[in-house]
Amino acid sequence: MTRVRQKESYIFVKIKGTVKQGSGESSQWMTTYIPWLFPGTVNLKLEGKKPPTVWTEIIETHYGKPCKIAPCKINELDAFIIFPPLGKEHKGKVEIGATFKIRDKFNLADGDQVIVEFI
Repeated sequence: MTRVRQKESYIFVKIKGTVKQGSGESSQWMTTYIPWLFPGTVNLKLEGKKPPTVWTEIIETHYGKPCKIAPCKINELDAFIIFPPLGKEHKGKVEIGATFKIRDKFNLADGDQVIVEFI
């Protein structure tokens, strides 16, 4: 399900995502490069087309590639789309980070669904 609403000059897109198992690597590098977030992300397979991301922060890393961050919401709470420094673009997949442990906050397991609002 993809819903689009416009507010001022911004377009918000809500898409369902299914929780997928991750590699656990983000918990290792996040404390160094984005320490204000909980060290770990949740990986999602989106049901709709991922809209273009407007990265609000680009952080240089020792990996030779930057980490990119953009605001979003997950189940109505503030969160961030995270593109890890060693990440690869995967159509229909996205990593989400927040100031809290997303899996615990929403009691999520692999296969559960959430709503991501792209801002």
